[in-house]
Amino acid sequence: MGNDRVERDQLFERLWIGDAAMEEWTAAVSGGSGTSITDRVIAIHTGYLFGNASAVRTNEGLVLVDSGSRETASQTLAALGRWDDSPVHTVIYTHGYFISVKQRRSRPHERTRFLAEVVKRGGAAKP
Repeated sequence: MGNDRVERDQLFERLWIGDAAMEEWTAAVSGGSGTSITDRVIAIHTGYLFGNASAVRTNEGLVLVDSGSRETASQTLAALGRWDDSPVHTVIYTHGYFISVKQRRSRPHERTRFLAEVVKRGGAAKP
């Protein structure tokens, strides 16, 4: 598992400097892939430029930051579930996402809060 992360990190660096194609990245993270940032934070990758999300582990469950795309919802949820199968209690959308019915039904939790775009100039999140 450690080798997979090292290879993925090296591929990401090659991608960043223009020495790798996006198709290589998509193949590497196909099916959903998670990279632990800390014990409580994970970055979730599902392919190309679409379908990326992050999650934060809290005492009450998970906070999902962005949710990926509708097309990659099952991959995002699979990667999230492999990391932690606690309920998602809050989803924060940082930009232009639409809540996918598939995502809502895949991780049902009656107290999940969905927050729209966070206003960057000192405003509050819009419920």
